[in-house]
Amino acid sequence: DYWGTEWRSDESKEEYWARKGRREALECQEYAQILNLRVANLTRQFESNQMLARAQADTIGQLQGYVADLIKDKAKLQDRLASAESEDEGYRKEVRDLRRALKEASDREAIAAEASREGETERVLMNSRLEESLAAAAEATALYEKELTDGYECKRQLKAAGG
Repeated sequence: DYWGTEWRSDESKEEYWARKGRREALECQEYAQILNLRVANLTRQFESNQMLARAQADTIGQLQGYVADLIKDKAKLQDRLASAESEDEGYRKEVRDLRRALKEASDREAIAAEASREGETERVLMNSRLEESLAAAAEATALYEKELTDGYECKRQLKAAGG
């Protein structure tokens, strides 16, 4: 086995160390390629999570705008209700309709506020995942740089050994 780690009786110590150094250099190169793939994958995941977080932030903004509009509509309905209640007996039907509309607006407001809170919770979780992804990418990059440095050191030692 040419790549074996045992010294063979038909080779000199220099040949053995050169062969062993070449094997270690190849292993370093293979590991660097694996780390490159990991870094690329983590980068893609991070970018995808960033896009999702931006989309969620947009959705949350839209929901908050919708809630603000519902609050304004509710205030208008309350004003109309107060006005209708102070008017003549003929407004009783309008009062009932306005109360029903006010209740529906309150229900929609509660639903929209809950959706907004859920969206905010999801955004916080996504930000946490983004931070974890970024940390993993940084760790993989640091490991890759260390392995690359070790690989260059192996290559330098191999050259120094005459390989």
